[in-house]
Amino acid sequence: MGIVIRVRKIRNAAPTLRGAVPSTAPSLPARGQSPIRSLPPEYRWREDGASSFALGVGTNGLMELKDLKWPEVAGVSKDLPVVIPVAALEQHGHHLPVFTDSMLLGEIVRRVTPRFEEGVVFAPLMWLGNSDHHMEFAGTLSAPPRTYLDLLCGLIENFLTHGFRRVVILNGHGGNDVPARQAIFEMRQRHRKREDLLLLAATYWNLGGSRTRWTGVFRRSRWVTRASGRRR
Repeated sequence: MGIVIRVRKIRNAAPTLRGAVPSTAPSLPARGQSPIRSLPPEYRWREDGASSFALGVGTNGLMELKDLKWPEVAGVSKDLPVVIPVAALEQHGHHLPVFTDSMLLGEIVRRVTPRFEEGVVFAPLMWLGNSDHHMEFAGTLSAPPRTYLDLLCGLIENFLTHGFRRVVILNGHGGNDVPARQAIFEMRQRHRKREDLLLLAATYWNLGGSRTRWTGVFRRSRWVTRASGRRR
């Protein structure tokens, strides 16, 4: 005996989810035209600092890059800081999994993000780190030092290309500390003629002990050195 399934087409069903894209999606920009400037008004960031439609940041209300559609990223204020969490996959003795560093930093980011709500853009955690010194232990995955350094510089350059001006590498693995700071140094030198950039690297266990440390990194930029080397 056959079973017949009838599907009734629902017309004019308007999306009701938070972050739904407006009915008129933006077309691709013409050759040579900026994709940001080509966006229709409903995708652009208003002068009061709020998008003209709810950003697609999921039900948790957080600004996580992985949840945004490209027109939403283009509409985000480029004055917002971007945080790039970096960790590792390496040995941690006989009692801890090889993903320990990434799990720890991932949990820290998870707890920190609600404090900033939509005031910070969080990139997905990058689990591949600089762990060549642990390669004698099975399960360790590592990017060679120069490859890893180029990867960090490339990530920063990507965000600068998209118009962001404040980028923070948030590190959760000891072997990444020197490469992260070196990447920031190289990027500052590469863009030393620009005075509008704020490029930083920090390891989370050096930020503990004071709640003002976190807000200082993201909101009180006079505490940190600008890319030009001068204080704000």
